[in-house]
Amino acid sequence: MFWVPKEDFELLCELICNKVGIDKFWPRSYLSDRDRNVGNNAHSNSKVGGLIPSEIKVAITIPIFAGALYLDLAPLFRIVTGHIYKIVEVIHWILVTFEFLLVMWLQDWQ
Repeated sequence: MFWVPKEDFELLCELICNKVGIDKFWPRSYLSDRDRNVGNNAHSNSKVGGLIPSEIKVAITIPIFAGALYLDLAPLFRIVTGHIYKIVEVIHWILVTFEFLLVMWLQDWQ
């Protein structure tokens, strides 16, 4: 329904990671290394759940841009619906990674 080819998705994530930095865009590989250093996936065992890799955040944001409802996406990605509100940062990542004429025009207008 809202699928992107794997190569294009990986390229999108790479572009975003290069633009915003690995300290904000946490790829799955970065979190795996970090959890190994912390010991036995400490974040996943906490009461609030684990850290969500940024690839998952981007994968949730793409269908929302296309008009999907977040209530339909939460069970698909196995996250709590309330966590989708925290994924709004991905919209900022995409806006700073790519140039959108409307956004640039609105910024210049103000």
